[in-house]
Amino acid sequence: SAEQFVPFLLLMLVIFTASGLGNASVFKQIPMLFPPTEAAPVLGFSAAIAVLAFGFFVPLIIGKSISATGRPDLAFFAFAGFYALCLGLNWFYYRRKGAERPC
Repeated sequence: SAEQFVPFLLLMLVIFTASGLGNASVFKQIPMLFPPTEAAPVLGFSAAIAVLAFGFFVPLIIGKSISATGRPDLAFFAFAGFYALCLGLNWFYYRRKGAERPC
């Protein structure tokens, strides 16, 4: 509905921003964490997994949310929670003070 458009738009902007930041961090960190001879195959594999996840699983999860509840809200909140979890893990393993593999 029209009154739900602003929260929907804001949540979508947060999801897309988090997705972009996650994508950038993965493709920046891989060459820092792997030797040069292994970095290229790992980058290719990561890209293939990202295409599979976002090209297949995201629409599937949104469809399941719509069929279960009649709305896609649950899927979007689940994605936002997943991105928050990934951000926390990324911070813990790579950005916090005293991390064993700082980037």
